[in-house]
Amino acid sequence: MRHVRYIVGLIGAGALVAVVWGQITPPVFVTQWGKQGSGNGQFNALEAVAVDAQGNVYVADTENHRVQKFDTNGKFLLTWGSKGVNNGQFESPGGIALDRENNVYVADTFNHRIQKFDATGKFLGKWGTPCDVQSGKGCVDPDGPGPLKLGDGQFNFPIGIAFDKDGNLYVTDAFNHRVQKFDPTGKFLGSFGSFGSGDGQFNVTAGIAIDTEGNLYVSDNKNDRVQKFDPTGRFLGKFGGPGTDTHQMNRPYHVAIDSSQRLYVTDQGHHRVQVFDTRGNLITLWGKEGSGPGEFQFLKGIAIYQNFVYIADSDNHRVQKFQWR
Repeated sequence: MRHVRYIVGLIGAGALVAVVWGQITPPVFVTQWGKQGSGNGQFNALEAVAVDAQGNVYVADTENHRVQKFDTNGKFLLTWGSKGVNNGQFESPGGIALDRENNVYVADTFNHRIQKFDATGKFLGKWGTPCDVQSGKGCVDPDGPGPLKLGDGQFNFPIGIAFDKDGNLYVTDAFNHRVQKFDPTGKFLGSFGSFGSGDGQFNVTAGIAIDTEGNLYVSDNKNDRVQKFDPTGRFLGKFGGPGTDTHQMNRPYHVAIDSSQRLYVTDQGHHRVQVFDTRGNLITLWGKEGSGPGEFQFLKGIAIYQNFVYIADSDNHRVQKFQWR
């Protein structure tokens, strides 16, 4: 007999919808690659992964301060980057995404900027300067003398990057507790969010994903939840919350959406992946703490390509690949 579990999804301003969980088998393990180290194909606390239109896999190899590129099966292709502040260098990159032309955008997290490259790693541009809104460090007041303010296009540890259908990109500005929107050249278009636990507020923004309607899903890391917004930043709903139950979260990190509009959340503190529909109803989940196939140690990054799921298994220093059957 198949076990079916009833849970509730949170939508809107807290309305409850009863759903059935347990009807869908999670994707199965296919392969893995990587181990701790600094050689080609080795990783040191990788935090993000992205896939291009040809199925090539790009990994933000965070503590090796570089990007590595692989084919869909994990064959090493190339790498670029080193520790530093110059063009093409990184300080603990924590996010990565590709546009429709296969240009690679990297959240150069500890350098508080976004860098853009072509698919071979050629540097194309950058934007962003540091600003810690709580301390005022690095912030610029455009109005002249007086208290320093958080500027447009300034960052305090950017992490997540996602593109809308028009090619604009949204960046999670983690410790400024907001999301910023830019055009592909880095021109600032808008922002939303502030520190707190209310609707539309954040305590460390991490991952971000966009559905076919242009709605945004933001992992609100230290509030242990995911929040949903329309393209203008208007709050639409939330789900998750602290706890150990199947639909609850512990420091959710990156998120991704597939072509079936399933939302994946790397529930890093629970060492598992949770999959929801766009209303916040749990569909399936998999993973537990460990180092075997399908087990995780503080997983962070996630990317979808066709029916494959790639996971940046951060503290196991590897990429795991799964497939829907």
